[in-house]
Amino acid sequence: MYLTKDLFYKRYDCGTKLGVGSFATVYLIRDIVHEQKHCHVAMKIFHKEHPPCIPVDGIPQRLVQEVKVLRVLRKHAHKNIINLLGVFVIRDTLNNNALEYALMFEYGQHTLHQLIQEEKFMHPHKKNYRFDTIVQLLRGVAHCHALDIIHRDINPKNIVICANGTLKLIDFGSSRTVNRHRDGRMSPKVTTLWWRAPELLSFDTATRQQSLYCNAVDMWAVGCVLGDMIKGKALFSCVQEDNELLLSNAHDAFVACPREWLPSTFDQTTREAEMLRGLLEKNPTARLSAKATLAKFYQE
Repeated sequence: MYLTKDLFYKRYDCGTKLGVGSFATVYLIRDIVHEQKHCHVAMKIFHKEHPPCIPVDGIPQRLVQEVKVLRVLRKHAHKNIINLLGVFVIRDTLNNNALEYALMFEYGQHTLHQLIQEEKFMHPHKKNYRFDTIVQLLRGVAHCHALDIIHRDINPKNIVICANGTLKLIDFGSSRTVNRHRDGRMSPKVTTLWWRAPELLSFDTATRQQSLYCNAVDMWAVGCVLGDMIKGKALFSCVQEDNELLLSNAHDAFVACPREWLPSTFDQTTREAEMLRGLLEKNPTARLSAKATLAKFYQE
């Protein structure tokens, strides 16, 4: 949809700033004209001042990639995947007709990051709450993988919980559609550090060569998210710098002795603990897939 900036602000009331990323800022928006249709939505407005994401035609490359994936997901809708409601091009007539690009999504009231910070999951009696949350995440991830989509940035800030308790996976800006019959070489510089899989850490930083990996990188991130909920903070938050060697050492230490990384109240003999170990398997070919995890632990 094309709108001038003046018309945009006449139709939409921009409220709270929900989040700021490297490429875009997300706002809580109210549709003034059609309030009964979408009372509140999230609007992701891409930054104009980020040259690396702007190709020669002026359209943010990150937006193009995200819309490409979201259109596939909208065609094959799933309740645990965020729904794209619209794509906007906003023209600023007072600033040499400069263009802004935005995506409109349904609104999730809380991020999983916020709920983890509030310690909503870490106590032993919250085990069923954790299981319900992870099964919804696994369903969303399994749906993406069935469509040959790798999210590549699963972390608690990219997971929202709606008012009715439905979990939705968001932010597909780093995602890729992978042809399973072709060489799966992609950039290894994906996934926020603490949720980055071991196979993404072993590459030549000097030449920035592409790495061969698959959707197992998402499954490691899901395992980290489960660990985050159990621990009440990021499982690998001890790595305070963007230092992949330190993170690799932390991975080795966790695999060697998970007990030392989790609360003493967490029962290491449960199926939940078994699932955590299966997701945080360093060998990507032996790591549990979303489909296998649902079948083994949820009989789906």
